[in-house]
Amino acid sequence: MPTGIFKDRGTAVMLTHLMEVGVRAIHEDSSGNAGASIATYAALCGLPCRIYAPADAPRAKLVQIAAAGAEIRAVPGSREAVGEDARAATDESFYASHNWQPYFIEGTKTLAYELWEQLGFRASESFEAGKARVGTAPARGQRPNPGARGTRTRGPGAPTRSRDMPGADPMRRRTRRAGA
Repeated sequence: MPTGIFKDRGTAVMLTHLMEVGVRAIHEDSSGNAGASIATYAALCGLPCRIYAPADAPRAKLVQIAAAGAEIRAVPGSREAVGEDARAATDESFYASHNWQPYFIEGTKTLAYELWEQLGFRASESFEAGKARVGTAPARGQRPNPGARGTRTRGPGAPTRSRDMPGADPMRRRTRRAGA
């Protein structure tokens, strides 16, 4: 996770998909972490990126977004106003919302699978991960291999191995192309 933000998982999967379907420029509304993650991955993928953020967003988050090269549009008012402005800008670029795009949510699920693997392919009785649970909750109880043996999943993930999907690693591809 290059930015150190949990949302990098969802961002990687979402932007890989958007590039595959030909999206050429994106925007997002964020008060911080998602914007920083999306701005960083967009820069690595060569996608122009604009982040709509609350005018009173934490300065450190805005600096991180700007450092990735994204344009920041500060929106006065509520967080809802920020989202409204971003949704109204769909004629300018693709709205790559971390709240609305299903590929983002699918990408966040990979944390649950990774934790399950790290627990020796056994479900935990309980799991606490703060905000990270947003990504693990949808994965609970999913069994990608219906014939798999094992206990019923009650904890952090589903009985499957975590692995990179083909083409779901824009950072590695971009780094290779740059000769790093």
